[in-house]
Amino acid sequence: MRTVFDKVILPPAQRFKPNIILVSAGYDGHVLDPLANFQFTTGTYYILASKIKKLAKELCGGRCVFFLEGG
Repeated sequence: MRTVFDKVILPPAQRFKPNIILVSAGYDGHVLDPLANFQFTTGTYYILASKIKKLAKELCGGRCVFFLEGG
């Protein structure tokens, strides 16, 4: 997941230079969720959230909002 974030998400975000980062945070990819097969662990979500917060600090003064969604 780290490589995907660094190679796929990071470059366009740096080029776009957002004023704020909004994250629609669902957990269907968790290893215990029977609907998806992503096999994310709690640690995976922690790493992603940490990387997004760091990116927000670098690009937009730390302005970042996580929205929990789900059905």
